[in-house]
Amino acid sequence: LAHMHRRRQGPLARTPPRTRQTLRLLLCAAAAAAASLLPPLPPVDDPVWMDELARRVVTDTRWRPTTELFPPHDLLRAAVELCRHVVPDIGAACDRCGISLEKCGVSTASTLRQMRDRIRGLCLLEVPPEELLTPPPPDDVSHRALLASLRLRLTQRAITTAPDAANLAVAFDVHARGVPLKVAAVRRRHQLSGSRAKAIEKLVTQLAELETKQSLDAVLEADDIETVRSMAHTSGINVPSFKSAAFALVEEGASRPAAAVAEAGGASPSEVHAYASPEQLLRATNRLRADAGLEPVDEAFFSAPAAAEGDAAPARPPRERPPPISDAMLAELQRRLQKK
Repeated sequence: LAHMHRRRQGPLARTPPRTRQTLRLLLCAAAAAAASLLPPLPPVDDPVWMDELARRVVTDTRWRPTTELFPPHDLLRAAVELCRHVVPDIGAACDRCGISLEKCGVSTASTLRQMRDRIRGLCLLEVPPEELLTPPPPDDVSHRALLASLRLRLTQRAITTAPDAANLAVAFDVHARGVPLKVAAVRRRHQLSGSRAKAIEKLVTQLAELETKQSLDAVLEADDIETVRSMAHTSGINVPSFKSAAFALVEEGASRPAAAVAEAGGASPSEVHAYASPEQLLRATNRLRADAGLEPVDEAFFSAPAAAEGDAAPARPPRERPPPISDAMLAELQRRLQKK
C-alpha cells in the first residue's frame, strides 16, 4: 500500500528528502528567473492609458470606434497578461483579471487571442507607456507633399512599385528625425509585422543612399516627372524610371523645399508649386540622354513642323493644370494597388 501511495504522488515523492528539498529550491529559483525576464507590467490601473490602449485595439469587425463600445478593461488586462508571457495560459490570465471562462464561454478566449495578436502586431507593449499618449506627428500639407515627392523619387519603372505611403512615413521618421522604428510605428498608428519591418528598414537604407546624392527636402511636381519621361521617350530612348527622371529634375533645380509649400497656406501640392520651366525640362531630358550615351537635343526637336512653306510652326498649346486628386481617391487607389 505504501508503494502504491508513493506511485500516486509522482517521482518527487520517491526521492530522498534532501534531494526533494534541493529540487524545490531549484524550481523556485527557475520560476523567479523566468519572472524577472518578463517585460515590466504596463500601467493597467491608469484609466487614461487603458482607454488609449482600447482605442488602438478596436477593429471595425469586432468593436466600433466609439467610447461606449470599447473593449472592457478587464479583457484588456487579460490580453496584456497573455502578451507578457511566452507560453500564455488563458485560464490563469483570466483568473488574475477576475474573468470567468466558464461563464463567458469559448468566444471570450477567442476574443482574447485576437486582442493579444492585435496588441503584439501594433507593438503597443514594446515601447515606453507614455508613447501611447503621444499625439501623432504633424501631417501638414508640406509634409504630405514631401512624402509624395519622395515616393516618386524612390519608384522604379512602374507606379505599382512605389513604396507604401505609410511605410515611407515611418521610415522618414526613423531616418530624418532619429525616432526608433517601433516608436515611430506606434506614433503613426502603423501595424508593424515582420515583413513590414523589413520593408521599412529597406526604405531607411534607400533614403540614406538618396541623401548622399541629393537633398531629401526637394518637392517635385508629378506632372513634371511624367513630362520628362515622355520627352525622353520621344527623343529616342527607353522610357526612364520615375526615379531617374526625378533625379534629373532635382539636379536641374526644378524642385522646391517643403517650406515653400507651407507658405502657400494649406493649398494642395498641385496648387502650390508651379510647373518646371521648359528650359529645365529640356535640360533634364538631355541629362537622361547623356546617361544613355546620346547627344543632346534642342527645343526645335520637339516642335511640330510647319503646315506649309512660309507658315510659322504652330505654337504649342499651354498645358492645362489638371484638377487635384482628392485624398479619398488617393487612399482608394493605394488600397487597390496593395490588393494586387
